[in-house]
Amino acid sequence: QGKMIARNFLDQYQMDVDQDTRQFKKLCQDIMIGMQKATRVVEQWKAGDFSADVEVLFPLKDIICPKDVPRPEIRLSELIEAYLTEQKSLGLKDKVIDEYRTSCNILLEYLGNMPVSSISRMNISAFKEALEKLPKNRNKMPAYRNKTMQEILDMDIPDEDLMSLSNVKKNFRRIVTLFKFAKTQKGYIGENPAEGFKFKKTDDDESNRLPFSKDELDRLFRSEEYLKDAHKQPFQFWSPILGLFTMARQNEIAQLYLQDIKNEDGVWLIDINQAAANTSVKYKASKRKVPIHPFLLDDLNLIGYVECLKAEGEERLFPELEKGKYTYGEKISRWFCSTYRKRCGIEVPKGKYKDFHSFRKTISTRLEVKRVNDKIFKQAFGHSIENSTRGKNYLQFDPQTVLDEVIAQIDFHELIDLSHLKDSKWVVK
Repeated sequence: QGKMIARNFLDQYQMDVDQDTRQFKKLCQDIMIGMQKATRVVEQWKAGDFSADVEVLFPLKDIICPKDVPRPEIRLSELIEAYLTEQKSLGLKDKVIDEYRTSCNILLEYLGNMPVSSISRMNISAFKEALEKLPKNRNKMPAYRNKTMQEILDMDIPDEDLMSLSNVKKNFRRIVTLFKFAKTQKGYIGENPAEGFKFKKTDDDESNRLPFSKDELDRLFRSEEYLKDAHKQPFQFWSPILGLFTMARQNEIAQLYLQDIKNEDGVWLIDINQAAANTSVKYKASKRKVPIHPFLLDDLNLIGYVECLKAEGEERLFPELEKGKYTYGEKISRWFCSTYRKRCGIEVPKGKYKDFHSFRKTISTRLEVKRVNDKIFKQAFGHSIENSTRGKNYLQFDPQTVLDEVIAQIDFHELIDLSHLKDSKWVVK
């Protein structure tokens, strides 16, 4: 039995070891010893004795990967392709795969296409230092776009041009997982040269994302475009309003199908899902049904707008939004951040974010002040609900409860004057 387990183990890691060698016989022996120890521990547990020390039951480090056993040789570019192929097979989205490829290609450009087994911890330490000196968006900024990495590293990069520390850490974490794949799944290396490096503590993106103030909301929704009904496309009128009253993400709004707006048990709601082949949600908990705020129903007649689109033969709420490289929300993001927010005079402090996602931050901040039920809020917000005895997402509140306890508590229409919105050409009378 020890031989069979040893052969299966070595086959998994593509290691060709002669079964007559001392190392193979020692591996078989230690597997059997380990199984005997494990059997004794289990028997003690069955008898109610949990005092047994559960430690490593047999030492594999010097047996499985002895120095005299050759490892499969592979170069860095081949490892990257194998790794990305594996990630894609696990169902990662194209956008995430492209982000991983970008990080891996930075490493490839820095080290060159060297054999993976030759990459040392010293190489990775030097790469970490280089990563911290690179500019953000180097392929977009004219000052760096056509330069090699070495030419850029020789430059004196202004602090405001440098990649943020959170992005440095994000890129480096992907390199750690690349070498973890090389070690644990392919057996190309014995140790992960990228593991264990430390970085200064930083705030994550969400803590750097700011809510909109009351004054900024006034600028956004009482702009010339809203007051003079000058929005050229429906999504420009509706998407910020939906962002402020539904807690939905920009892509969740952009990809909505008309059939996703429905009435269940007397409650109108938005069904956020990925039922259609070309739709997606960010997390498993993002699939949810969000009751529609009374302001959208009574003042802006959202359902009437939906019915008009259906009568015109449309299938989606915003048919003018075509899917971008990754999602339908990309056009909203470009319009809102690059054009509309700036035109409204909303300034963003250095190192902070104020984008479409800030509507969610604005709602969560407001509802935190109002002390709404946290679990009901998380369900509507699209965050997982932790339950100490039954795990995530066990609790599901009915739409009427979510409407009464959370959605109806959103009161921005009372904080700022939005009465002009109902006169828009995009609101069905």
